[in-house]
Amino acid sequence: MDTATHRVVPSALAGTRQSEGGALAWARRNAHSATAAALYASVLGVLLAQVFVQDSWLAIAGGWDIAENGLPWHERLTSGAFGAEWVDQQWLGKLALYGLANVGGLRMLALVHVLLVLGAVYAAMAIARRRGATDAAVFWVAIAVLLIAPWGWQLRVQPLAYPLFVAVLALVTAERVRPSVRVVACAPILVLWANVHGSVTLGAVLVAGAVLSTILLELRSGSARGRLLVGVVALVPAACLFASPYGFHLVGYYRSLLGNPLMARYIDEWRAPTFKSAFVFFALAAVVLWLVARHGRVLTTMERWALLVTGVAGFMTIRGIVWFGFAAVLLVPKLLDERSRRDSRPPSSPLLVTVAALCSGVAIAILSVQLTHLPRVLGESYPLSAARVVGTAVDRDETLRVFSSERYADWLLWEDPQLAGKLVYDVRFELFDAEHFARLAAFHDQGAKSDKITDGARLLVLDRVEDRVAVRTMTRASGARILYRDANLAVILRKPVGASP
Repeated sequence: MDTATHRVVPSALAGTRQSEGGALAWARRNAHSATAAALYASVLGVLLAQVFVQDSWLAIAGGWDIAENGLPWHERLTSGAFGAEWVDQQWLGKLALYGLANVGGLRMLALVHVLLVLGAVYAAMAIARRRGATDAAVFWVAIAVLLIAPWGWQLRVQPLAYPLFVAVLALVTAERVRPSVRVVACAPILVLWANVHGSVTLGAVLVAGAVLSTILLELRSGSARGRLLVGVVALVPAACLFASPYGFHLVGYYRSLLGNPLMARYIDEWRAPTFKSAFVFFALAAVVLWLVARHGRVLTTMERWALLVTGVAGFMTIRGIVWFGFAAVLLVPKLLDERSRRDSRPPSSPLLVTVAALCSGVAIAILSVQLTHLPRVLGESYPLSAARVVGTAVDRDETLRVFSSERYADWLLWEDPQLAGKLVYDVRFELFDAEHFARLAAFHDQGAKSDKITDGARLLVLDRVEDRVAVRTMTRASGARILYRDANLAVILRKPVGASP
């Protein structure tokens, strides 16, 4: 019995030591990557309240509408475009975000958002490492990318597509997988993506590269099976774009976003970036171009295709830069390694492992504190008392319609669903025509001198910075009453048309 005991215990202890050694070895191999991930988490934690923007409220308010009333085929949330044909391509993404907010509140919504962004970034880093990039190269590229598109970390439906993008990118650049298999493997991801966010068009273009590879490979074989395979595979990316309850009705949706010149004319994030507005992106793109020119032989054709497609997306619109960032994290580190002529590096020192652990601890602490205080901090920018004032006014007079600045329209709808159909407009600018865009721009610049955009609404919820001219002139108008005012917004009730002062 004693002999058996002595044989088992050392074996167990050896297994424990081996496990501990394995964990330490992993930490030493990936200390730089872990530090980069912790820095991302810290930045997201510090900016946690700032990631809530008008698109955040649009997503969860839209999700509420879908949960209550089913998929929309016509506009039903705003009076300015009420009854217009409208299909919500992002329906599944909105429903998912609404479900999170409904079950766990805004804290859970924020936490899942952080995990989505971090998960996509870390997945890109892990794939780069698995494909042979050094830990240091991954770190430097990830840090550079952190600075190129901070607007990409805003809480909206788009981050739900980040893990899907990384998955498609990893598949189409998988060198050991046949092109036809890559296309088939990407299909279910594209189908899910087509119901989450419009950036699925970028994913389809990436997969089109694998389709082209399949065509070239199979046509060379000259077999009947090859020609049949080409025909089937070639249809996959386009078919996936319409794998939605809306089907081919999505053609108009994609056209209203991707082919609408008004979006770029009036909305900053749809404009092409300038050197001044996106200096870091231009600098990183120049470095990547130089690295590809010098050492592009280490990249496969599909990897070069992915960098080209995402780079073009970034140069076309400001909001497209974020996709180039993910592609850079996954693909560019091995270009850096080729430049430094290093296939590997010795494991990080215990000091760097300690730094990574400390950074991770700081990130967890920051996120914990910021999540705890999130409702209070959000309440300073989006005061519940103002929403209650608006709701009370509408309860007293059911004929009231509400004109709100873009920042607050969907937040009001989230706080008080009875406002559905009573808001003049919200941030779904794809519902706007040229005249509406021009009226809104003039209102921001001229206030009461360009009042047509309010469409006769008497209750105004105005951003005191964006619409300072309108706030100043309308509060001075005869019969106007200020129902609420703070540093950020003002709620103004105008007298009925024709009423005596």
